[in-house]
Amino acid sequence: MNLSKRALRKVRRAKKSSVVASINLVSMIDIFTILIIYLLVNTAAVQIVGAEQVDLPSSVAVEPPRENVSVILTKDDVLVDGKAVMKVADIRENGPAVIPLLKQSLLEAAPLAASPGSADEGGEVNILADKSVPYSLLKKIMTTCADARFAKISLGVNPGSGKS
Repeated sequence: MNLSKRALRKVRRAKKSSVVASINLVSMIDIFTILIIYLLVNTAAVQIVGAEQVDLPSSVAVEPPRENVSVILTKDDVLVDGKAVMKVADIRENGPAVIPLLKQSLLEAAPLAASPGSADEGGEVNILADKSVPYSLLKKIMTTCADARFAKISLGVNPGSGKS
């Protein structure tokens, strides 16, 4: 059975169009592997700058901290977002309940927390204090944060057994 030229052309076209395009899976697997490694490394935990300077108390809390403005109380210094603001010795025992220098630093660190439109909601702040910091000082820090319109104050602890 002889086919005409037209029929032969149709057969050749059908053979060419029936070739399935292949996908190179090796490069796709490489991309997904790199993506998974990147996501695992960058979503491990929230790191707060300056937290290594503080010996935190242990707690049974398991919720990780959110990224907010952080106030760090070491044995010697008061830091806001890792920047030294003042010395702990400068805060007098009988001084005012609101610390003006700390309040100014908090307002500079999170200006949206003090805006009148967000008065209902307020901002969030993490306080990380050394175990040896007296409660009276911690109370002044929390009062200052509340006066700077930070409605949600979180205290940083080490997750553990709760025994310290």
